[in-house]
Amino acid sequence: MLANGVIPSIKNQHPIDLKLIHDENDGDDVNAIDSATKLTMPLTANDCYELGRQAYHQKDYHHTVLWMKESLRRLDEEYNNDLSSKNDDKSRNDRVNIIEHLAFASYQLGSLQEAYEYTVDLLELNPNHERAKGNLEFFNNELNISNRLRRIRKGDTNDPDVPDENAINESKWPLEENERDTYEALCRGENRIHESIRSKLKCYYLDTSKLANKFVRLWRIKVEEAYKRPNIVLFIDFMSDYEIDVVKRLAEPRLKRATVQNYFTGQLETAKYRISKSAWLTNRDHEVVYRISRRIDAITGLEMDTAEELQVVNYGIGGHYEPHYDFARREEPRAFDSLGKLFLV
Repeated sequence: MLANGVIPSIKNQHPIDLKLIHDENDGDDVNAIDSATKLTMPLTANDCYELGRQAYHQKDYHHTVLWMKESLRRLDEEYNNDLSSKNDDKSRNDRVNIIEHLAFASYQLGSLQEAYEYTVDLLELNPNHERAKGNLEFFNNELNISNRLRRIRKGDTNDPDVPDENAINESKWPLEENERDTYEALCRGENRIHESIRSKLKCYYLDTSKLANKFVRLWRIKVEEAYKRPNIVLFIDFMSDYEIDVVKRLAEPRLKRATVQNYFTGQLETAKYRISKSAWLTNRDHEVVYRISRRIDAITGLEMDTAEELQVVNYGIGGHYEPHYDFARREEPRAFDSLGKLFLV
């Protein structure tokens, strides 16, 4: 069962390096064990297909393509790359189902050429596939239109090709790929910081004598550096077990499905890419909440008068929040209605 209907990425499910999936020259290296994960029972081609199918139904076409490609690769492995076995009815039907999903998902991602090529492969396996015949004609027409739009002035004035704003984007993902890979690696607990940077990070006790607020002068405050530029630190043992229990007890009955702000309307709404519950606590709710707020003020020097209330988030099993802007932008509705322009997360 998939927790909360969340489709994991390939790397989050089994030891496959995504870069290897896209490099046909890697040969046996494609089975390399990722240093961060190990499974005693590897996924089958059907397992990968099912994950891809679920992603397809959620309109997550990026992961649909990744899982279906992996399913196809594992299907070949399971049949020992025996060319004769590829003509077996079951193998052929499995390949037809996988390639059909690949063709449509590729089209949805703007990869017309790949969608066309997958459909050609599909018709080689099943020449009587009526939907594939119609899709092939459609993709062919779309490719011709796209090519004409991109070369609309070529041959008339000898000017360079003029990119047309309405031409179909061949890929919507490359610019996001690095950030998404980093995000998924962090979710797996991998440390992506280079050793040359990590070796300079240290832990220490904060010099409270330099703090303006005398409230914490006698405290021993543990600090762990997470990054140098920008300066990111973690305060260790910031709250006691008792304070944590109080916050959890106060928040539990208030937990509600977390929302996001609609970019166009400014309204708050739920979204599939944010699966969690959250609650907000004010200084008036309990002395412990006020104490935490005062402590943040004293240690960081940030005034709490214009700060948000204390947010408590429960991600649960399979909960997540995909990469997003965690700050308001000027063009967004109601972005700066309040006084606060400094955001503490």
